[in-house]
Amino acid sequence: MVRADWLRDATRRAAETEAAAVLAKVKEGSSLADAASAAALQVRALPATSRSSAPDGVPTQLITPLFGLKLGEPTMVETPDGFVVAVLVAINEADPAADPAGFAQLRDQLAKAMADDTEALFGTALRDRAKPSLNRAQLNSLVQGE
Repeated sequence: MVRADWLRDATRRAAETEAAAVLAKVKEGSSLADAASAAALQVRALPATSRSSAPDGVPTQLITPLFGLKLGEPTMVETPDGFVVAVLVAINEADPAADPAGFAQLRDQLAKAMADDTEALFGTALRDRAKPSLNRAQLNSLVQGE
């Protein structure tokens, strides 16, 4: 059991080191294809994805970092199978006219999220300014009906 854990950890560390080397070469200006080829790794194009769901073939661990990248910028993430180095090669702008119902739903979700955030920030600001305190004795008497 200890041997199996040690081997698994050594394999993960080797994969991380290899992926980090590919990432470093891409950051230095090499293409992902060239950096991967030099490490005897394969490159594949992933399908377009959205923030809400990953299509088949796109690791879910990659979604959040992917949407924080600039065009042409690389990233590296750990997945259950190892490590993935990815480069953002295109940004597809959404077309509200193509899916009016989806656009309306997203607009409503964003409006609600903004309203919730505003309410939370306002409540926090009020508490920070007023610094309310709890009167335990009064609360207990109210709860117990005294």
